[in-house]
Amino acid sequence: MKRQEIALSPNLFFFLLLVFLFGSTTLLPIAPDVGHDAWISMCIAILLGILFDCIHAYVFNKFPGKSWVDIMKILYGNIVGTCIIILFIIICIFLVSYIIRDFEAFLTSVAYLRTPFSVIGVTYIVVVIYSVYHGIESIARCSIVIAFWMLLETLITTILLFTNLSAHPIRNFQPFFEKSTHDIVSGAIEIFTLPFGESILVWGIAHHVRNQKQLYKVSILATSIAGIIFLINVVRNTAVFGDLIGRLFYPTYEAVRYIMVADFIERIEILTLITWIAGGFIKMSIILYVAVHSMAKLFGLQAANRQLIPLGIFILILSMQVSANLSAYFAFIKFGWVPSSLLWQALFPLLTVLLVFFRFRKKEQKTG
Repeated sequence: MKRQEIALSPNLFFFLLLVFLFGSTTLLPIAPDVGHDAWISMCIAILLGILFDCIHAYVFNKFPGKSWVDIMKILYGNIVGTCIIILFIIICIFLVSYIIRDFEAFLTSVAYLRTPFSVIGVTYIVVVIYSVYHGIESIARCSIVIAFWMLLETLITTILLFTNLSAHPIRNFQPFFEKSTHDIVSGAIEIFTLPFGESILVWGIAHHVRNQKQLYKVSILATSIAGIIFLINVVRNTAVFGDLIGRLFYPTYEAVRYIMVADFIERIEILTLITWIAGGFIKMSIILYVAVHSMAKLFGLQAANRQLIPLGIFILILSMQVSANLSAYFAFIKFGWVPSSLLWQALFPLLTVLLVFFRFRKKEQKTG
């Protein structure tokens, strides 16, 4: 039986990318070492995210209808291309395990204090496997609902929170540009690697988009909207905590807990919790989908979904081995994740786009 061709509209790709960027990073501290100048680092990171969206879109437009597995083999050859694909599959597996660990640590510290990590991990991986089994179209349709919820939650909590602020929240931002240029740029790079640079994994499904020329538009729009929401969160959190923002593990969650209107509207941090859980679900589903289908494409497997259960079990076991506590997790982000991520999120795409550029330039010269 012939496998049904998957086709995504540019709008569905937009929602997938938008929710992926929200993902599991909504509650995490953003460039904590930069303090109240984090909003500057965020602006720089948004521009970097848009730049690399253009790079990815350029590559896929040069190879219409080709999957990223095919493109790697065309550009780098069978041996090197296969090694690159395997490396990215490993990154996908590692990233999903870390996201699961994020959820376990957060939920057991603020909501389910007596619940074992393993119970939360098993619940998440089962739901993610179920969503991936039903295909990327189902995940995309879920992302539409979740995207609107995220925008609504951000709007509601921001308006309510600013009604609770003191008369002069601007003081928490002063002095402007207190940190050095090096610190601000380092903060921007950290923000870029988490989450903007991670979006390279979403491009593993870009070949399913019907109108490839729309990839520029929808990816730039998704990154811009996500960046604006992140910027609002940074400004909002800084207005509440000032420089204390760098000492909090979950500044967004803590900021929303401050909301109290007329002694009636309070304890609405559950809205932020729902946003984080839903966004993380979509992010993990996309990453696992890309990993499973890349494996199937690479090794010529007819039924990609057969790999879901064994891979899910391996991810669950791996999640139990990473980051013993929150302090270790954030230390890894700063000293391990950021340097290593620059290799596959920045240097690799730059090398790839150069190869594509010179490859097609040579072809044009021959035909000319």
